[in-house]
Amino acid sequence: TGAPPGVQAARIEHDAGAVQLVARAGDGSLRDALSLLDQLIAYGNGRVVEAEARAMLGTVDREHVVHLAELLAAGEAGSLIDYARSLEDYSLDYAEVLEQLAALFERIALRQVIPAYEGDELHPVELLQRLAAEADGLPRPTFRVALDAAGFRFDDEDPMVGVGDHEIRFAIARGA
Repeated sequence: TGAPPGVQAARIEHDAGAVQLVARAGDGSLRDALSLLDQLIAYGNGRVVEAEARAMLGTVDREHVVHLAELLAAGEAGSLIDYARSLEDYSLDYAEVLEQLAALFERIALRQVIPAYEGDELHPVELLQRLAAEADGLPRPTFRVALDAAGFRFDDEDPMVGVGDHEIRFAIARGA
């Protein structure tokens, strides 16, 4: 299930989205991630689930980001502005909203260009399929643009694609 062995061994109720949020919040430090996991188990009364993880970590609810993406894909500028203003009531970190929106768009672009791309714990394939269909009238990215957006670096000196911080690894020949 992708959960740390201690969570599995203790038979703690968990979901993959919560585990991924904790891992990202650990920012590369296993000790920090395990500390956050311990805090989440206490905060969630023995459960490791996404809603409690978002509340404990203070991250933006995915539904806000998805709704912004839906409004943008539908071209509803007035509704988009109204909804963005309504987010002030939640005291959200707008930099995080934009970061999550960019991450969602990256995955939508990958899904549009690579139909076999299945997303991840925070961006399930069903969500990506639906949003890609809603954005169908918008210009589609090229394969190279999708990879660039996902953090892969192209170097004219090296024909191979450098790997960003994302899970997907590609190596493509020069000129792709």
